[in-house]
Amino acid sequence: MNSEDEKKLKQKIYIVIALCVIILIAFLYLIIRDNIKKPVDPVIDNSSVIVETPDSVIETEEPVTTPEESVIPQETIQPDDTNIPEETQSPEETTVPEETQEPEETAVPEDQPEEESKVDVKTDSSLYRIVNKDNPLDRNYVPKDMVKANVAQIGTQLLRSEAVVPLEEMFKAAEKDNVHLFLISGYRSYALQYSLWETYKARYGEATARRIDSYPGTSEHQTGLSVDLGGADRKCELKACFYDTKTYKWLHENAYKYGFIERNPKGSETITKVQESPWNFRYIGKEEAEKIYKSGKTLEEYYQVN
Repeated sequence: MNSEDEKKLKQKIYIVIALCVIILIAFLYLIIRDNIKKPVDPVIDNSSVIVETPDSVIETEEPVTTPEESVIPQETIQPDDTNIPEETQSPEETTVPEETQEPEETAVPEDQPEEESKVDVKTDSSLYRIVNKDNPLDRNYVPKDMVKANVAQIGTQLLRSEAVVPLEEMFKAAEKDNVHLFLISGYRSYALQYSLWETYKARYGEATARRIDSYPGTSEHQTGLSVDLGGADRKCELKACFYDTKTYKWLHENAYKYGFIERNPKGSETITKVQESPWNFRYIGKEEAEKIYKSGKTLEEYYQVN
């Protein structure tokens, strides 16, 4: 290669290098210009919109949604599914089992108050001991806490201490109503009842004696809780005509307020097995006496004791 050809080759190389430099400069210029040029708002094509969510970018063919619709997709706004799971609304799982709603397990029969089941009518020393021909006391039973009541009486009449104060209160209340009570009989021992029984049997015969008085051991006077009452005028004392006295009428209407009930009321002979005795009252406590009085029943009927 001669010098002329070598010179031409060098010129071509220089031209190629120059063109490369120019192209490179132009390219760099375009890049710089695009970076510093203010961006133009793009034209939104509703046929293909990009909706951003917190976790990802999802391409959709639907129109652009509002912020509420983009944050909570429509299919998730279902109150029945999001607030209360369907399975917790089942009545079988939330209601009380049927067997606990049966009235037989919770109701108390009208003629047998719930309190009755707690009353001891069998123990000799119980305040609620029911004594009759079918439920006798032990012949050796003697109450341990007997005292004399401070009321008008025949001789010295003793009663269990629980009955003394209520009896005195009743006598005072009657006085305010111009009714003057009198204590005829209180506690009777088994021996005394036996003596009375033998007297009645000899005088009237055994059949009549069993009807008008209690066989030894079957009298509630032995409990120290039973009293025979009359008027201070001694009118119709221990007689059926006592029904017609002012004294009986007051006792019939008020004795229960002080814990005493009429033990053998009119028409009860077939139940108590003792003839009606309007003078005979039994202390059973104020609360129980009120319930029994309002029921209109005898002790045997109220506590369901034969």
